[in-house]
Amino acid sequence: MAGKTSMRKKAIIGAALATALTGNAADNWGKASLYYDTLGFPTATLTGGASKLPLGMDFFGFVDFDANEKMNDLQAVYGEFKLSRNVFKNISLAVEQNQDFLQLDKGITRAGLMYNIPLDRVCKDSFLSATYYPFATESDGAQMVIAGRKEFKKGDMYIEGFLDYNFKPGIAFSQVQVGKRIHKNLYGVLEGRFNGFRLGNEFSAGIGLEYKF
Repeated sequence: MAGKTSMRKKAIIGAALATALTGNAADNWGKASLYYDTLGFPTATLTGGASKLPLGMDFFGFVDFDANEKMNDLQAVYGEFKLSRNVFKNISLAVEQNQDFLQLDKGITRAGLMYNIPLDRVCKDSFLSATYYPFATESDGAQMVIAGRKEFKKGDMYIEGFLDYNFKPGIAFSQVQVGKRIHKNLYGVLEGRFNGFRLGNEFSAGIGLEYKF
């Protein structure tokens, strides 16, 4: 019981600090997405980030919500929250918390290095990074993350995605999304999904809407 209580306190304190830091950031962004997964259930994602935080920190985080087919119960609430700080040219130190919010005693903290690959000269309106986490709590093992984004037609269309590879179980998790502006900050989105942890149903697609704020 004491362990679960401690994790609850850490989750609450961490969320409060992230909110406070993001609110005071010089450059922040966020988006909310709602999808229908082809496996037969709705999903939603809240994503946000901030840069130029105190101590030169950057923040990125998201929370995924999976509901059941009747949309009257949550099957999963999972989040990842990363703080990073540039230390040399395009290399940053990174610390990330992975959290299952339906089981607050089950969380993993990772630490490692992130490399922001410079693309401005060869590919405008684009971003690509590689992060290696050699250290993880709960004996979870090392992880490699590749993430990127490319915009077209001044942001009217974009493609973005990521690939997580977990070395210890040798399992990958990936999502690639294409978005098209419908009106101002509202986009129609199509997302390809691969979840190596979901044996027998690894591949699916999410179709929905996304609002940027």
